[in-house]
Amino acid sequence: MKVHIPSFKHAKWLKRANWLGVVTAILMIVLIFLGGWWRVNVGGGAAAVSVSPFSINTTMLGDQVSIPIVWYITLGVKLLVLAAGIALLVGSLAVDKWWSKRLIRFGATKILWMVVFFLVSITLMTLVMNKFLAGTSPELEGFNMPYVSGSTVSTLELEEDATATIPISLALTKAFAVAVAVAILGVATRIYQRRLSPPIKH
Repeated sequence: MKVHIPSFKHAKWLKRANWLGVVTAILMIVLIFLGGWWRVNVGGGAAAVSVSPFSINTTMLGDQVSIPIVWYITLGVKLLVLAAGIALLVGSLAVDKWWSKRLIRFGATKILWMVVFFLVSITLMTLVMNKFLAGTSPELEGFNMPYVSGSTVSTLELEEDATATIPISLALTKAFAVAVAVAILGVATRIYQRRLSPPIKH
């Protein structure tokens, strides 16, 4: 009895698949679980914040601080990116379908816009804190923090001519580097898809 083994030669969809989009989609889903994109450390570990569009983790003196509404917002972002990743994966595997462009259009640039919004947000936050927080109280006149990444020491004026020095460090993480790579791959996926898929039907 002969056993028929399917040949990849007949799997035209494998040859036609947008493998760049497949890789991008997988990385998008993995990115959800890689942790914070940006870390802030104050007072040598007295307070620490790890931030990404998917999670915001804050510790104060070793205790975890949680805000329920933040958890729900980040959960919504996770689900959005998960849906975008799945859409991108399906669209990249089914490039012969007229709807593949729509799925790729929905999924491919989600991380790009997240990276742009994230960078703008943390830049504005550090700018506001440096420009305005120091003017709210005489004790905070020496407050200073780096922009986006770096380390510094802020000097705070206390009572009876006493001062306190607080080290502050900010850093973008490896997860952010992955996000930038995924954003670039997403743009490349959309460009490459134009060569593969048929025109969108209206």
